[in-house]
Amino acid sequence: VAFIGESGAGKSTLAAAFCARGALLVADDALVVDFTGAGVDAWPTADGLRLWHDMAASISGSVAIGAWRHEKYRVPAKLATGPAPLRRILLVGDTSDRGARTEVLSQADARIAMLPHLFRLDIADVDESRRLFDDMPRLAERVPARRLAYPDGVAYLDGAVDAVMADLRYEP
Repeated sequence: VAFIGESGAGKSTLAAAFCARGALLVADDALVVDFTGAGVDAWPTADGLRLWHDMAASISGSVAIGAWRHEKYRVPAKLATGPAPLRRILLVGDTSDRGARTEVLSQADARIAMLPHLFRLDIADVDESRRLFDDMPRLAERVPARRLAYPDGVAYLDGAVDAVMADLRYEP
């Protein structure tokens, strides 16, 4: 599962909640994907999670390890050691007062949601930008995208994880 969203939307916090349930961390801040056959694989790039102090303490249940940039702390997580199929892309950042829920995004809406989050090594490289832009429809076609909304606060993370897990069990 890949989380996309604005800075501060809770992507790393959600990843930590999944890791607390036994999931392996593949990436934090940058996800490398590879088109394979009819699917998409995600390649590991993470060396741990980086969380704000209050989230690090409440999720890890222990003291976070060393300060990182801008008061974030590095929290250990069990890391993936090889590529894995990418099954969902989740747009994070909406809050809900009705509990956690996922909503299907159309392929067009998924492409629009993903575009601002593309990472380009060289923003002046027109060919790389064109290739990334051209890959968006293939990615949206191969990996279902959802909008994830849940109430704000660490107390609601379990509900968000439950909603995503329920969605993963449902394969249209």
